[in-house]
Amino acid sequence: MKKLLLTLLMLAASTAAMQAQDEPVQTATPEIWITRFYQGDNEYFQYDDRYGYDHFAFGEAVSFVNKDEEDAMIYYSFDGGDCWMVSDGEPIVFMEPGEYFIQAYAQVEGKLPSEVVCQNMVITSIYDGWCFNFYEDMICYVFTGASTVMVCPPRDDIFFTGNVGENDWYQEDVAIPETVRHNRKIYTVTAVGPLAFAGCRAGEVSLPGTITSIGDAAFENSALTSIDIPAAVTSIGRWAFTGTPYLERIHVDEGNPVYDSREDCNAIIETATNTLVQACKNTVIPASVTTIGEYAFGGDLGSFGVRLPEVYTLPATVTTICDFAFRECNMKKVLIPNSVTSIGRYAFSLCENLESVDLPESLMTIGEAGFGYNSKLTTVVCRAMTPPDASNLVVADDHGGTQVYEQATLFVPNESLQAYRAHEEWGRFTRIVPFIGAGPGDMDGNGAINVKDVTDLVDMLLGGEELPAYYDVDGNGEVNVNDVAILIDLLMNGN
Repeated sequence: MKKLLLTLLMLAASTAAMQAQDEPVQTATPEIWITRFYQGDNEYFQYDDRYGYDHFAFGEAVSFVNKDEEDAMIYYSFDGGDCWMVSDGEPIVFMEPGEYFIQAYAQVEGKLPSEVVCQNMVITSIYDGWCFNFYEDMICYVFTGASTVMVCPPRDDIFFTGNVGENDWYQEDVAIPETVRHNRKIYTVTAVGPLAFAGCRAGEVSLPGTITSIGDAAFENSALTSIDIPAAVTSIGRWAFTGTPYLERIHVDEGNPVYDSREDCNAIIETATNTLVQACKNTVIPASVTTIGEYAFGGDLGSFGVRLPEVYTLPATVTTICDFAFRECNMKKVLIPNSVTSIGRYAFSLCENLESVDLPESLMTIGEAGFGYNSKLTTVVCRAMTPPDASNLVVADDHGGTQVYEQATLFVPNESLQAYRAHEEWGRFTRIVPFIGAGPGDMDGNGAINVKDVTDLVDMLLGGEELPAYYDVDGNGEVNVNDVAILIDLLMNGN
């Protein structure tokens, strides 16, 4: 009897095990992820930090993930479950703003479907690559919110625009409206996006009062002649107006809390910091400006900087000149006031006509290649008693060439001659010449260079006297008739 009972129990257990094996197991439940979508497929993004991965990342995407069962098929729906689609594992980018009811479930072959997960989402950040979502009256827009849009580039090759007027999408002046209708819905235009009018031929682009931001390089390399910045604009990106050679009028609305155009200066000034953000060919720098901002006058990506007088003098209130501030400008001589303490990287680089620079006593630092790639530079006057910190001052070593160090004459204070010659950077100049008084050639130190300085030098040479170091005008280690000839040339040329 006991043996029969044990057999029956074993048979029941075996039957239960077989039945359990026949019943399908439910697939693990997936997750719904909403993520920021980044454009980063083009290797050029990696090369140039100006346009890093997040530069044009203004979109959201949804992903479906099953971390417990990676081989599961995931089905999703955005319309309440009437139409189910299969996820291919790639993020799904939203092309229209709005409210979405998202559902998803997973299933592995041989298992039961998972439970359905649901999530209500309000999508406000839209991405459409480099292209527009829609356009109206030839103006291209991309969604930025449930009821807002941004003006964007008209096609995906605008980034590579290198010449003024190369973008022929806009043939005439453009007036951006405050609102625009699309699919029976009205959107407010709140921004001019990155590169929106880069290289365009329009001479004037009118901005509505609803605009709050202007993106990076928005008007770069364009034929823009005039621009009014509305009161609502609180953000202006880098290079927004770089390379606009025809720009002659800039005006900021008086009600703007962040920027101004004080004294009708034809420039954009950041009010709180007194920084000149953007200049044009008619800019007159107000005396209240203390900083010349990055690319304020400078050009970039092959574009020219602001056209300036042959001899350009900055106002005596300026203390800082930022990176690239005068890059690719056209002046022949720069006079920097005795208030400037720092000059940024490449600040006066690629100025193809630059022949002479005059640096003040107050100067303490010059950034990498501050005066780099100026092949015509022949005269550098530095009045600072202590050699300013500098690196590759007139040429960047990674591009080779030391011709400017060899051709240019560096004039320094007599008392600091040895310090400059021993300096790691300043000592690279082949000719380092001391000066006193008014500058090179002021032999008697009376503050003026004239015929008397020439006659004094000749008299001393004829008299066989031991001459001070600062009489060595050409810096070759001896005082002779060649120094007289150089001094006469200085007088004849009005230097």
